[in-house]
Order: sequence, then C-alpha cells, then structure tokens
Amino acid sequence: LMGSAVACSPSAPDTVTSESRTKVKTPEGTQVTKSTTEQVGSTSVSTTETTVKTPEGTVESKVETVVGTVSAYAPGKSIEILTGDDQKHNFDLSDDKVHFSIDSGVVVGSKVKLDQRTNDNGEKVVEVALRAV
Repeated sequence: LMGSAVACSPSAPDTVTSESRTKVKTPEGTQVTKSTTEQVGSTSVSTTETTVKTPEGTVESKVETVVGTVSAYAPGKSIEILTGDDQKHNFDLSDDKVHFSIDSGVVVGSKVKLDQRTNDNGEKVVEVALRAV
C-alpha cells in the first residue's frame, strides 16, 4: 500500500467590498450619504460621508468605523486596531482636540468596534466598544 500526504495551507479570508450612495430631497434641503465598507473575515472598515445642503449652508460629516483586534493600546495616548487584511489602523488619543470613550475591559487582543467622527466644533470623537468574538 502506498499513501501520500497532502498539506493544505489555510486560504486568506474573502474580501467583500460594498458601496452605496443615497440622495434625499426635502423642503429644508438635500442630504447625500455615501458609504463604503470593506469586510475581511469578521473584521471591517467602513466610512460614511454625509453632506447636507440647506439655504443656510452646507454641513459635512464623516464617520469611520473599524472592527478588529486591538494590537497596541496605550491608555490616553493611542490605540491600534488590526483588521483581517493585516492592516493596522492607528488612532491618536493624546491630542487636546480628541475626545474618547473606551470600554474599561479593552486590552491588547480584545475584539472591538471603533467609531471616529468629527463633532460640530471640529473635534474628533473616538468611541471603542468590546465586541463578541
């Protein structure tokens, strides 16, 4: 009898990219929202940009969401999130114009969802919440 062994290496997770754009007209003005998401395995990076045009002017907002694993964390200074495509996403928490809220259980190795947006005063707001594995 002869036998042979075949080694299989794990394949990289599939990447799914989605984009959407919506435009809503109301008597007060027009709102355009553009969203993009790239998902690799159970991790993702999303960006949502919204522009609202009214007779009083234009207001723009942007929200970035990263779901991944904390690969580095210095409380009050910085946090780094690793996504399934081996990309590291760094967020500076030390700037005076950054306001942040981070679950107390977040440590290196935690699976998290991070949202970063800019408030009406031009300051960054970062929120980090634990996610189920």
